Amino acid sequence: MAAQKVTLGTYFGSIIVSDSDADENGQDNVTGAASTVHLVEIDNTANAGTRVFLKMYDAADPTIGTTAPDYVLPVQGGAKRTFVSPDGFVFGTAVSYACVTGAAKTDTTAPSSAVKIVLIAV
Repeated sequence: MAAQKVTLGTYFGSIIVSDSDADENGQDNVTGAASTVHLVEIDNTANAGTRVFLKMYDAADPTIGTTAPDYVLPVQGGAKRTFVSPDGFVFGTAVSYACVTGAAKTDTTAPSSAVKIVLIAV
């Protein structure tokens, strides 16, 4: 499933991005502009024995496995984890991401089951 973007009608202009199957294919420019991500929720409960890594890129069209990620967030197999940052993860160009099973920049191995993510940005 492709990522879905919702722009909230508040004076903050908050954006919620929800993806029910984040994987190695990645999602490009999900916020549509430079953004600051304040919350990232990663649900890896469907992959009981496999750690996953959400790699986030400050680029509109990164090449997964070649482009170095700006942020890498790990989640143990069978777990759900929320990362909250008051200062945020700052993206000056765009927010793109992919979810793989290895931390190395060159890793492009997909999780065997769906990983769900939610990003909240401004």
